[in-house]
Amino acid sequence: MSEAPIGFDLPTPEPQEPQERKSYVGTAIASALIFFLILLQLFPYLDRGKDPNGGLSKYHTQLRTEVKTRALSDFIRNLGGSKALKDAAEQDSKRTKQAISELSAISANNPEAASIESVFRYEAGEKIPEKLLTSLAASKTKKYQEIAEIYGEKPLSSERIRKIEKDFTKEPYAYSRAIVHAKEKAGDKNARQEANPDSKMIWMAAGTILLPIILVLGIGALLLFVAMRASGVWKPRGHPLTPLTQVEGDLMALRGAQLLGATVVVEYLSALILRQFFVGPAVMIIGTLLSIGVVLFIANLPFSANRPSPLKLLIQKDELGKNILWGMGAAFANLPILFAVSLVSQAIFRGLPEPEHPATEILLRTPSFGIIAGVIVAASIGAPIMEELIFRGSLLPGITRVLGKPYLAAILVNLGFAAIHPTGIPAWPALAMLGISMSVVTNMRGSLVPAIVMHAVHNFLTTMFVLFVI
Repeated sequence: MSEAPIGFDLPTPEPQEPQERKSYVGTAIASALIFFLILLQLFPYLDRGKDPNGGLSKYHTQLRTEVKTRALSDFIRNLGGSKALKDAAEQDSKRTKQAISELSAISANNPEAASIESVFRYEAGEKIPEKLLTSLAASKTKKYQEIAEIYGEKPLSSERIRKIEKDFTKEPYAYSRAIVHAKEKAGDKNARQEANPDSKMIWMAAGTILLPIILVLGIGALLLFVAMRASGVWKPRGHPLTPLTQVEGDLMALRGAQLLGATVVVEYLSALILRQFFVGPAVMIIGTLLSIGVVLFIANLPFSANRPSPLKLLIQKDELGKNILWGMGAAFANLPILFAVSLVSQAIFRGLPEPEHPATEILLRTPSFGIIAGVIVAASIGAPIMEELIFRGSLLPGITRVLGKPYLAAILVNLGFAAIHPTGIPAWPALAMLGISMSVVTNMRGSLVPAIVMHAVHNFLTTMFVLFVI
């Protein structure tokens, strides 16, 4: 037998592992959209710092706090007294004098500062300098002329006060306090009492008492979590959408961008259209419900031919009761963390404009039943569902898979979550920490339900704090 020529005896090649296809389009689109939304929130915030009146918002906050503290002190003193509240009122008196001194230094060239100074002086029982009122009366701006009118020698008629009150509807707190002074000067002895009725003082007293109790409970819940986690009793189950391929991760990032973009568009268009037919609270509630519907519809669409609807994986009925309890417990456990982070953040960003949220300002200016209902629906129902599906439900697992670095992905996604809120830079660290905590609870339970509940409880408690304590 003849042998085959050696030259044709070729080696058999080793089998090659097929390389995984990769994509970064969804991640790039999501990053660009979040960056764009951050800029939209950031420019108005930074412009507040350039506005000569932008730095005066702290005086409105201070005045509101002092008025509420004084009213609460009087209320509790009538019930038997409280040395702690008396001491707080005395501290407020010192801060009032300091505020008057600071405002007086700039009021000659700043009519807004002159207006706030006038309110502070009247509130403190001081005489308002005639020069201050003359400069306000000579202003070309209507609201400053009306402040001069309120604090002039002649008391205003009830009809005139109602007209000015209507003009001041959208103005900061000092202007609403000026209306109380106008009523008082006109002979209404119950003006201050009506501004802070006993029913409201009861809620405020209850909130003041409950706040430290809630913080203590939060510390206890946090220590319990740390102990159970360290002992290995509570083990993380992982994100409900894992495992994902790299391409699927990028598709989830794209899904997050779709959800975020749809939310912005629906909220804008619904507000534009609904305002033609409804008043403010109804616009807020209907717009929120429409946004929730659109987000749930998009979230229910399969993001890959080989994967089911992500919504069914994220929000499961299994262990629903336990997941709800986890969300409630996590909300309380997170409170001491947020409190500490907020204190540090305020110290670091002291030179920047103070954080403000439009919903908070609306509640403080016009706390009607409709407004309260609208804010609760938007903040405690709409925001938790939509934002959790976007950030912890879609962007977090997607960007984690694309980057391959879970901790870095969690920081980036939750910084984005914080920065798109219309609050300002000093609030970013606390909001990012809230987002990280919701990421942890999602990973611990393998479900998005605890994060939604935690978010809802946090926003509801914040709303109640604004209504009854601030």
